[in-house]
Amino acid sequence: MTKLPICFLLLVATVALGQKVEIGPGIQRPTLQGVYNLSFDASNNLVLTPKFGTPFKVPIDPNQVKGLGAKLGLKAMASELSGVLIRGKQLFNYADPGNMPGKYFNTAGDTIANALYTESNFIPVSPGMVLTASDKQYVTYYSKEQVALGVGASYNRPSNSFTVTANTYYIRITVANSLLTTFQLQVGSSIVGAPSYQLTLNGETRTALRAQRTALASKVLTRQLSGGKNLYNKNDTEGSKDNYYVTPAGVLTFASGYFVSGFIPVTPSGVYVANGSRQNVAYYDSLQVPLGTGAAFDRPANSFTVTAGTYYIRATLGTPKDAFMVEAGTTSSTTYIPYAVNLDVTTPQASTAMVTARQAKARAVQAVTTLNGVFVQGKNLFNKNAPDTIRYRYLDENNFLTYYATGMVSGFIPVKPATVYTPTNKQFVCFYDSAQIFISGLRYDRAALSVTTPAKCAFVRLTVIGDPALFQFEEGSTATTVYPYTYRPATNLTGKRIWLGGTSIPALGGYWELASEAVGATLINQAVPSSTIRKADKTGSWAGVPWQNVAYSLSMTLAEKRALISGWSTYSAVLGNSPPNVLTPADTVYFLNCSYERSLVPYLNGTYPMPDLFVLSHGYNDRFTSETIAEFDTVPATRNNRNYFLGASNYIIDIILSYNPRAKIALEGHYENQLDPRVALGQQTLATYWQFPLLKLWEKTGWGQQKVPGTQALWTTVPWSSYSSGADTAHDMSALRYWVPDNVHPHSDPSGKARNLLAGLVTTFLTELP
Repeated sequence: MTKLPICFLLLVATVALGQKVEIGPGIQRPTLQGVYNLSFDASNNLVLTPKFGTPFKVPIDPNQVKGLGAKLGLKAMASELSGVLIRGKQLFNYADPGNMPGKYFNTAGDTIANALYTESNFIPVSPGMVLTASDKQYVTYYSKEQVALGVGASYNRPSNSFTVTANTYYIRITVANSLLTTFQLQVGSSIVGAPSYQLTLNGETRTALRAQRTALASKVLTRQLSGGKNLYNKNDTEGSKDNYYVTPAGVLTFASGYFVSGFIPVTPSGVYVANGSRQNVAYYDSLQVPLGTGAAFDRPANSFTVTAGTYYIRATLGTPKDAFMVEAGTTSSTTYIPYAVNLDVTTPQASTAMVTARQAKARAVQAVTTLNGVFVQGKNLFNKNAPDTIRYRYLDENNFLTYYATGMVSGFIPVKPATVYTPTNKQFVCFYDSAQIFISGLRYDRAALSVTTPAKCAFVRLTVIGDPALFQFEEGSTATTVYPYTYRPATNLTGKRIWLGGTSIPALGGYWELASEAVGATLINQAVPSSTIRKADKTGSWAGVPWQNVAYSLSMTLAEKRALISGWSTYSAVLGNSPPNVLTPADTVYFLNCSYERSLVPYLNGTYPMPDLFVLSHGYNDRFTSETIAEFDTVPATRNNRNYFLGASNYIIDIILSYNPRAKIALEGHYENQLDPRVALGQQTLATYWQFPLLKLWEKTGWGQQKVPGTQALWTTVPWSSYSSGADTAHDMSALRYWVPDNVHPHSDPSGKARNLLAGLVTTFLTELP
């Protein structure tokens, strides 16, 4: 017995009260006549009970139950539908797939092959019913079990009418193929009109009333909506299958790298064409049941003509999903056309809909604009978790997908036209316009790493080989350190510039770069390893002062630097830390570049854009041994005396404020205050003197001199073993030494944990700045 797909029930549920609904090919199992009550028996059979006659049982295929799933849901539907179906006048459905072309049955039920005839499917009737056919042919009578009774109405009977016997519950009737679409079978002794095969709803049931409203809404939408040129909707996931192809007979077969579309509605006997390489196409009836026929991949042309009973097709994709098209006609469009449903704006309903859509768009644009002010995208534009990424593929320069075990194709990444971008490494890049239509592409073996987007480019898709967590795509001509894809809250520094001066701690630590990226700012890192902000000791002498502290001093003028260079043979004799006897040209250039007149003033006098924030991170290299805490921590009598840490700091701040009186200035405090308290004390005094914000890292890192239990054994392990000379290796490490293996530089921690801790603290500090 034929199983009734659940979509038949859904069809009934959406027919409006009193409306006649044309039943397309395939929707006729069972062929309903009269008013039926619907129920379920213990075996999950759908039972249709006519007012007259024996109940008709239809097994429900559980594989066809989608979304409803539960038997209770089906029972509830059956209860709702009970008593609403009424037969139409025409009892014969010429498009019933249960019809048997090329055959006819005699009255005994014997099958005779004959290409001129078609034998109908089983048509339910009531015992003693009078029926009339528009053409006299054989009629075979069947019991309620659909067993031939051995009797029927002969083709040479005296009248077109016939009366079925008392025990007849079904008939099958022979129809000449030449009359197949016009043949009528009606209840009664005469033919009245030529109605189509149809079902109607009857009764003031809740289902009928709801269906009427649904049908009226659908009718209105039908007048307003029409399909676009491309019938394939790449976002329709129902029925689509990755890594499969479909045979012309409708059989899904596993094949890595292929894709099968969902069900694409078509018009029976229509001509269609699929772009790309020719692949199999399967044909389906209106219930999405395969017809067993289709268009094979080796057909002579890309176009194909569907059969008269085809209402859907499923296509094996011969080109990537984002470029695949199915169109009516024999010729594919040369340019990709996205799937669309067109709205006829000439109707009142559509005009209202357009106004609503425009208002919604305006609100959406406003919302996006607001969000763009609240959230800022990080520099890495590649999102490895984007929903439109494609794994195990690469996308070549012609926009063609190919299987690759370690490959990934990015989603559509928004970009600006005519702009330079740089990926982490050279792989395929494809460019698309604002409608995501392919423009052009670049190969993996191109000469340059960076790419320039075409004039009308709005999106790119990238091929990524290997670990996507190590890949970055960023604006600009240089590949920088890989950062995760992020959207961060916007801050006062988003899109702004930060100038940073200091020692090797911020120069090489990497944490200021991370923090600046986190707040969306551009960092101008002018910190110099081994530099000081002061230019000499408290007496103005260089005797015994490490030569780097003098040569790399920030507060020295260019004239003072040149004097130092020209008198190097004399000065080097008194400087400490084994200065070189002779300076190289590179040394002299470096000395000069360390002067504030080279590293700071060009950002104040208009040579370069004015920074939005100035940060000083000096003090650690300025703690000369000749000074007490009081001397280091006290503003000198001459407030900008550069022989003192505080005096030199005031001198540099004066320079900044002389160019920009409203400059925003902040101070970075040292990460601990126990080894040499002078640093933190001096920085606190400077902040209090100027009322500048101070990041007191010593209060936040936990990097003190207290011992961490159980760490003594680590002295012989990397990275601490590289810095154990002169250390107290007989005891546990201090917290500072555990976090910072060389006891000074956070970048001596190869794990990056020290850097990341500082980056988080600096990020918070920057975010909270007014």
